[in-house]
Amino acid sequence: MKTIADLKRALTVGVKVRTVSIYGVPKDTVRAVSKVQSNAVYLNGSMLDYPPASLCDFDGVNIKIYSEGHRDLTEAEKKIMSNEPSRRPENKERLQNEMLNDGSGLYWADKRYYKELNAEYLQGHDWTNGEKYDYNKQNVKSKKIKGDLILHYIIEK
Repeated sequence: MKTIADLKRALTVGVKVRTVSIYGVPKDTVRAVSKVQSNAVYLNGSMLDYPPASLCDFDGVNIKIYSEGHRDLTEAEKKIMSNEPSRRPENKERLQNEMLNDGSGLYWADKRYYKELNAEYLQGHDWTNGEKYDYNKQNVKSKKIKGDLILHYIIEK
């Protein structure tokens, strides 16, 4: 496998790429690189951000970009989440009172709690070190794990 640096060197202005699939849907479109930036390339006007290396495969011809993968919570993470200030029994009345106003007191207490434990990603608001809690799936979304193939390009020779 080649690196993201190799990919950046390969995608210069004028290079043509053929779209093989987008989100698993077959495509057959040829587009030319029209502009190059340090963080992205433009393919006939649309921008393609360079993905993290962990979410990309490049062999010199095929460019495959994946979505973030998911992983289950560890026991330590489950324990951290179950003990956040807004879930503690002693804060039940406070939580009910805060629901009647802006509710920000326990939000900030939770935020401090996660920060002190270096587990801000478990709050699910922001990415931290390539991870973020996914409330819908109740697991951790990670840029370190390949998920579904979302883009597949072939560099035309």
